[in-house]
Amino acid sequence: TPPGEEVVCSVQEQQSNKILQLEKQLINIKTLKAEAEHRCEDYKRRLKLKEAELADIECIHQRGLEFSEAETKRKDEIINNLENVMQQMQQKHTGTITTLQGDMQKKQQ
Repeated sequence: TPPGEEVVCSVQEQQSNKILQLEKQLINIKTLKAEAEHRCEDYKRRLKLKEAELADIECIHQRGLEFSEAETKRKDEIINNLENVMQQMQQKHTGTITTLQGDMQKKQQ
């Protein structure tokens, strides 16, 4: 082969090799992109699960607060009722003592 043809063949071979390299790089890039997209979808799925968990926790917390408020209100009502009963008993007791003192004074006279 003449020297000029060898140079052309060498250039063509270099270009073919470069094209093969670029094709391999493109395949690697596409593979990395597919893996990144898969990870992204996985992260999105995990995020949705965590958001659902958070919503459940917030709901449970809210119910707990409502229950606690209801319990406090119920306890306050019980204490109030007991205080009323104690006042009534004290009034009856005071009335009984007053009546007894009056009876004793009458008997002493």
